Amino acid sequence: MRRARQVTSLLVMLLVLAIGPFGLGYALGHADAIGRSHTAIEPVLRRVGLARAVPEPAPVPAPSPELDAIFRPFWEAWGYVDRDFYDESAVEPHKLSRGAIRGMLTALDDQHTLYLDPTHREITDADLRGAFDGIGVQVEMEGDDLHVVSPLDGSPGQRAGLRAGDVITRVDGSDVHGISLLDAIQMIRGPRGSTVTLTIVRGGAAPFDVKVAREEIRVPSVRGELRPDGVAYIRISSFALRVGSDLREVLDQLAQRSPRGWVLDLRGNPGGYLDGAVAVTSQFIDEGVVLYEERRGAEREAIRTRGRPRALSGPMAVMVDSGTASAAEIVAGALRDHGRATLVGEQTYGKGTVQIVHTLSDGGALRLTVARWLTPDGSPIQGVGLTPQIPVVAAAGADAALQQAVDFVRQQPASAAAPLGGQRAVVPMQVTPGQSVRDWLSLRDDAEASILDAREEAALGAPVLG
Repeated sequence: MRRARQVTSLLVMLLVLAIGPFGLGYALGHADAIGRSHTAIEPVLRRVGLARAVPEPAPVPAPSPELDAIFRPFWEAWGYVDRDFYDESAVEPHKLSRGAIRGMLTALDDQHTLYLDPTHREITDADLRGAFDGIGVQVEMEGDDLHVVSPLDGSPGQRAGLRAGDVITRVDGSDVHGISLLDAIQMIRGPRGSTVTLTIVRGGAAPFDVKVAREEIRVPSVRGELRPDGVAYIRISSFALRVGSDLREVLDQLAQRSPRGWVLDLRGNPGGYLDGAVAVTSQFIDEGVVLYEERRGAEREAIRTRGRPRALSGPMAVMVDSGTASAAEIVAGALRDHGRATLVGEQTYGKGTVQIVHTLSDGGALRLTVARWLTPDGSPIQGVGLTPQIPVVAAAGADAALQQAVDFVRQQPASAAAPLGGQRAVVPMQVTPGQSVRDWLSLRDDAEASILDAREEAALGAPVLG
């Protein structure tokens, strides 16, 4: 009996030794793109020193005499408004507080630093996750009218009969003429299983109602195909949470069919996660700098590729236009500077700053610009954009840019990696040692690295999904 207990104890110890490292690695590594753990064991590991502790959010500073004097006029103004404003129903503290935050951020004169109220933050987070509850229809504002751009294939909106060009005039009986795009999206989205009634105007016909049941909508950010001419075409619509893993799957499937070259379509891509841009670039170049971050105090740090690339060889073109922004520009600029690809299309948008998103106590969020980024050869992007080596202006009808990109790839030797004009020299830059923004983010539970959000998508004129 005693021997049996000893054998049992030994087997248990061997099992723990076998499974323990896997479990520890899983707990430490299983985190999403914003650094939040998905496992219940991590808090325990932190307590015993096996995982890094997550610092508490920055404390609210105690007002110094100087700050107290500076902000005294604000509180005086608040007192007068609260006491004397003629329409008492308009004196809503939450609304005024959020307005004050927006006013403070506006004074920073940075269009990408902004406050998101809780509702708009939920929309932005869902877009970056690539999944939300809604009807799966792309909409945009044309003037003051809400237009359907297109329903997703198989979506509730498509099954209900919505078509491109439909004008949505009412949502559940409420007029949407002249409201903001995000407010309209908020009205259309809702819990899965619920329904929304849209009043539609189609052509010159009389308005009619369409009732649509909401479902969970999952939007793949990457799709790819091998064209009949042997060129692999890959479309990345946004740098959402899973863009890196989604691209790896697509590349692995395409590589099995030995494409003669690659076309990466980043047109109309408004960006997303910084980590996504690094993951995508890392699939096409073996080793090197993806971008340089320049932070407060002019500190610069190189952000480098990581992981095993999937598509190192074969000629490559990257398609860009005026809607290519932010993380999409990071990828296009890095592939250009490393001589891996030729840019085809139009001048890009020119968003070259990095934001961190801090969750606030009211459920809203502060998107704060913490750095600007430079391409590997040291070129700034903010307000400038990227100039394509093969300029093609978009026109109605045939996709001239796609044809130019495919023609370019087909004209290159099948083994070529360097594009038109040869390899661009990557200028070495002096990097100041120190903690990177991404390292810092991995220690924060209230912050995430994002480049662009749905509010800025709307500013770019990009359709947003409802």
